[in-house]
Amino acid sequence: MSHSEFIGVVMSGGKSQRMGTNKALLERHGKTMADFTAECLTTAGARQVLYSVPFGFETVASNQIADITSSLGPLGGILSILDYAINQDIKTNFLFVPVDLPLLKPQTLTQLAQYSLINENAVTFHRQPLPVLIRPSLDILKTLIEITDTQKNLSMFHFLDKINAEAIKLEDVDVLYNSNRPEEWQAALAKLKS
Repeated sequence: MSHSEFIGVVMSGGKSQRMGTNKALLERHGKTMADFTAECLTTAGARQVLYSVPFGFETVASNQIADITSSLGPLGGILSILDYAINQDIKTNFLFVPVDLPLLKPQTLTQLAQYSLINENAVTFHRQPLPVLIRPSLDILKTLIEITDTQKNLSMFHFLDKINAEAIKLEDVDVLYNSNRPEEWQAALAKLKS
């Protein structure tokens, strides 16, 4: 297995409460954000793309994995995907990308994908918890289960710290502009036009 080989994960499991509508279905230049994010992953070299969807979501496609528990935020999606990977004995790196990054570029994901993981940890960008590249392991899964069971600190930064994730520099931080609210989405669209 090449160290840069990876499976992409579109993280669309959020409730989109602040946006008021499903962020995965927002349209960016005629494509839903789910499709746009998947296309970025494919262009970056993903050999396969999976969709992380909310808890209780009916499975309608083989590339869709629902959270195995509710109300855990991004950690719920990562937990479900890693559990799936361990059960399927998948050892390929997984690149988790949130569905609300309208300025994302495939080259940004390629930068993470090509980073060689050391000691089966994880790598992300400096001060950015997502996207994150993770190699599935029982140790990481156990750590994540411990965190989610206690529910004391469900932040991505806490999880990344616990698994000794590395952070690499990203020159163009605008590509990770997060759109959680309608005004942020409109600002992103304005940036795309300029």
